[in-house]
Amino acid sequence: MARYRFTQLDVFSARPLGGNPLAVVHDAGGLDEAQMARLRPYFPKSHGRPRVDDRRVLSGIIFINRNGLRWCDAPSEYGPSKTL
Repeated sequence: MARYRFTQLDVFSARPLGGNPLAVVHDAGGLDEAQMARLRPYFPKSHGRPRVDDRRVLSGIIFINRNGLRWCDAPSEYGPSKTL
C-alpha cells in the first residue's frame, strides 16, 4: 500500500476542527524535470536577489487551483502565500 503525506484542513471554519475536514495530498501536482525545462524560459530573471524555488512556487499554484483553495490556505511547504 502506498503512503502519501497529507495535511488536514478545516473548510468553512476559521476555528480548528470546527468545519468540514479536507485531506490534501502533498506533491500530487509536482512537476517533473522535463516539464520544468519547458517552463524555465518564462521564469523572471534574477536581478541581484536570489530567486525563490520556482518548482515549489509552481507546485503551490497547481495545488491551490486543483483543490479550489484560497491563496492564504496554501500549506507552508509551498512558501508564503504572497509568493504564490
